[in-house]
Amino acid sequence: MKIINLLPNAQPYDLPKQQAEGMIAAGIAKAYVAPARKFNPNAKFGLNRYQYDGQPYIIASCSSCGNSTHMYGPTAHTTQVFRHCGVTDRIPQDIAAEYERAREQWKPKPEAPSRTPMTGFVIPI
Repeated sequence: MKIINLLPNAQPYDLPKQQAEGMIAAGIAKAYVAPARKFNPNAKFGLNRYQYDGQPYIIASCSSCGNSTHMYGPTAHTTQVFRHCGVTDRIPQDIAAEYERAREQWKPKPEAPSRTPMTGFVIPI
């Protein structure tokens, strides 16, 4: 169990639970609770295209918490949000407008014709 002595400038340290509880009960230490990590939200949004079919997608990342994602689909620019650092960011208006234009211009790649296996084919031995 991690405890910290009730002295100025004391550093937290680990002790077996029974010993730590005894020191806490005696009033010479208290249980140590690490401070919550503070993030400075720093989200960046951008627009990119998939290499395979050129479909546009919105990319979002945060350099503070390291979270990242990409969003695509006909309504991604209006329905999706980016959650990071304990906050929720909507897609910026300029990126949403650019995505909507790119989505209107994008034409899906045609499906490859299905390949049915040949029947009655014999491999000579």
